[in-house]
Amino acid sequence: IDSFDYNMRVTNFLYQLQIETEQKRVKQLEEFKSKFFTNITHEFRTPLTLILGMSREIADDPQRWSKEGTQMITENAGSLLNLVNQILDLSKVEASALPVNLVQGDIVSYTGYIIDSFRGNAMQKQIELHYLCKEDEIIMDHDPVQYATIITNLLSNAVKFSSENDNIYLSLSLHKEGVKEFIEITVQDNGI
Repeated sequence: IDSFDYNMRVTNFLYQLQIETEQKRVKQLEEFKSKFFTNITHEFRTPLTLILGMSREIADDPQRWSKEGTQMITENAGSLLNLVNQILDLSKVEASALPVNLVQGDIVSYTGYIIDSFRGNAMQKQIELHYLCKEDEIIMDHDPVQYATIITNLLSNAVKFSSENDNIYLSLSLHKEGVKEFIEITVQDNGI
């Protein structure tokens, strides 16, 4: 009976520990969702305001605003579509339906490839992009699509909110804690 009682206590303790861990995870997810929806709501306001304003300008003076206005509306509608896709991705994460397709490759060169795709956009605003990484190569498992989405969001916001002649720095560094290794990505700019 003592052995049975002990096993029941251990089982109950482990079950309680599992419940507490799950409660912490749910709380963290709820905090993330709250911050995400607050941020994305603010992100919706800018393109919607620009679309509404420009549609009024086109209605008032179509000759003057037709070409420039439709281009601005198209660009901001694209921004809204991107935000909607982010919300859909979040719902997939919650449902554990967002597939992670890991491949092994050099994250240093892949990050450089993504950064290079922003150079033209940055040059239009006379912004200089800098890629800082001490490592020549970091071979790791990663999902190229999800990784590119993260870097793209960081860089597009940095370019969008930086002024002319600003510099944007993206740093990639490898960290080791015991046997664990991870990368850290930092984007530094002077934008709001």
